[in-house]
Amino acid sequence: MSDTATTDAPAVLGTFDAYDDTFSLVRKPPVLLIAGLSRTDTEDPAAVGMLYEFFELTMTPAEFARFRGVVYRHPSADDPELFGAALRAAVEAVMPETPTTRS
Repeated sequence: MSDTATTDAPAVLGTFDAYDDTFSLVRKPPVLLIAGLSRTDTEDPAAVGMLYEFFELTMTPAEFARFRGVVYRHPSADDPELFGAALRAAVEAVMPETPTTRS
């Protein structure tokens, strides 16, 4: 086995707190996904799919599975305000230059 062989985990770009836990993000989302998210509404099933995709793309598979489990078990899992706060915190963690509120 080579001395240079490593099993390095992806570098963490940022973390965010949501649902009484802390989560790590390892990838910036594609610009096209951010553009789509800016047009989302939690009442639109396609938009909800984009929200799911955001977390799936920015986390490692293990972290995403952990995030889903925490969200699904949280007593306020269906609260859109809480989910919106989680999304804003996640976007700010990996893309601090991106405004997360509309003026």
